[in-house]
Amino acid sequence: MITGYYADGKTSARVAARLEVVTQAPAIVVLWDTDTNTELQRSDLADIKISSRLGDTPREFMFADGGLFVSPQNQQIDTVLKTLNSDNGLSLIHRLESNIGLVLGSVVLALLFAWLTVTQGIPRAADVMADNMPEVMVDQFDQQMTVLDSTLFDPSNLPDTEQERVRQLFQPYLDQHSQLNPKLHIRSGIGVNALAFPGGDIVFSDELIQRAVNDEQLVSVLFHELGHLQHRHFLRRTLQDSMVVILLLFVVGDIESLDMVMGIPALLADLSYSRDFEREADLFAMQQMHSNDLDLDAFSTMMLLLSATEEGQDEEQGEYKSSEYDFGALKGFLSTHPKSEERAAMVEEFKAGL
Repeated sequence: MITGYYADGKTSARVAARLEVVTQAPAIVVLWDTDTNTELQRSDLADIKISSRLGDTPREFMFADGGLFVSPQNQQIDTVLKTLNSDNGLSLIHRLESNIGLVLGSVVLALLFAWLTVTQGIPRAADVMADNMPEVMVDQFDQQMTVLDSTLFDPSNLPDTEQERVRQLFQPYLDQHSQLNPKLHIRSGIGVNALAFPGGDIVFSDELIQRAVNDEQLVSVLFHELGHLQHRHFLRRTLQDSMVVILLLFVVGDIESLDMVMGIPALLADLSYSRDFEREADLFAMQQMHSNDLDLDAFSTMMLLLSATEEGQDEEQGEYKSSEYDFGALKGFLSTHPKSEERAAMVEEFKAGL
């Protein structure tokens, strides 16, 4: 005997019911009202549609006249169906999910597929899309400096002579990469920083220019930003982040479920992509420094100087300011840039390869 409730399909009312199977040929299903002990339905088992088992989800028995019997007693239902040698309602999915080996194997394959998708599939797809994006879409970024000047940047406070000197220093290298349509802007208000945007705009901050010890260090940063333009990192990062979000939406099912917890994987993926882009731009800078007969050590020295500034290094003492906790490894994992030591090691490796 299987218990549950019954709805006749004509009204919203439902009654407690029990289902009995008469094991004859053919098998007969009889449905009884539990309270009044009156017969509600009688039908051949072959004429009833039984929903497939999926976990512990209640099963439905759909009668030909629209009546519906629902019961959570999946084990009893399976026992009856097996006794009658009936496959009605015994799903392949349930057989698979009941096999612990297949479940564990599926989990491993799903994790491997997700890892390959995030680390290989999405970056390559974004690379192809960025390289084939119509120029008319890239041209939409040409007006971005007007917006940024009114919202983020402040005018440069450097003397006009110093700004002109930097422009003259950079111009030959900008001309070498005229296909990228590079345009230099000097601004303040963004700390020790340099930025590159898809339309070709490269922004150097006053603080960065003042932080450099020599001109070759400044040129190394310029080549790094040109590397971002060359490899279309801004567009690729935007595309990759969008695809990660779409992947998460596919997994969770709806945007309302994409809360902070589900946002963490997207954040970690974005940080990983950012570090990869920085390494790619670093390699481009080293190649350009070498081809222009510039000192490669200027690049690694500049990276260490910038890192020391970000870490709050005491210039007079030459030591890092004390911190109550050491978050070195975690900070590197959550950083948008590789560690300065890693970048300096890349320079040494590049020099060794020459």
